[in-house]
Amino acid sequence: MMHELLPKSIAEWHLLLAGALLGVTVMLAVMAAIIHGLRRHYERGRMDGRITRRCVAIKSGAWSDSSTWLWGDVPAEGDTVVIPEHITVKVDADAYFD
Repeated sequence: MMHELLPKSIAEWHLLLAGALLGVTVMLAVMAAIIHGLRRHYERGRMDGRITRRCVAIKSGAWSDSSTWLWGDVPAEGDTVVIPEHITVKVDADAYFD
């Protein structure tokens, strides 16, 4: 029966809630680690020791608008830029094309 599984005292309810909060905390920490790992995946080292980014457009918009780019990283000199076919990016700022 279902009612037999419910906590019978306040202390049991506190333990149940503490366990649930711990589970949520662990889940959020794991999600943060995954997001950090994904962000590092889009960065790569160069021979001169500088870090360059792989900036990917996620929607049509202005080059200088951070919401146009994955992670909000507006491309800078030396970055690799990826603009998918269905997206249009208007260059409204200084940009270096190689």
